[in-house]
Amino acid sequence: MQHRPWKKTKFQSTTLIAVVVLLLILFSLVGYYFVLPDVERAGQVEQLQADIVQQRERWNMSKPVAYRYVVQRECYCPDEVTAPYTVTVAGELATDATALNAIRIDDLFVIASNAASTSSQVDVQFDARFGYPTRITIDDLEGTRASVEVYRVRDFEVIDYGRRDDTG
Repeated sequence: MQHRPWKKTKFQSTTLIAVVVLLLILFSLVGYYFVLPDVERAGQVEQLQADIVQQRERWNMSKPVAYRYVVQRECYCPDEVTAPYTVTVAGELATDATALNAIRIDDLFVIASNAASTSSQVDVQFDARFGYPTRITIDDLEGTRASVEVYRVRDFEVIDYGRRDDTG
């Protein structure tokens, strides 16, 4: 028995081209969807950055000459990093007997600003009176507990309101 030769039709190549074009459109749309910036997230970051700038100005205008506070950090870090420590600031000098790299309040503003730009979820709470960050919660990988880092400032105590001389 002899087989008939395969009949070539004009629809085979046209169908193949249509499938390829359809796949290109589909991949382009999916790629575009994942590359699009999250407009809502961008607005939240912009608002948080504006809040940080505003509260930093408030802090610079109202901070006392001498003050003391406790810093507590929560993360999956060694105990020496997460142990609370006291920072005492007199003028521009910060002293601390227990932590080598004491986090100053100005450092907290930098941490909050950097996290707002780079992390997926950031929450910053500010002191109502002076404007310094009382709590910064940073979540780099939403839903993963190990990716959460929290900075807390507690027991803020004014030692000397004094009169600051800003003339230099």
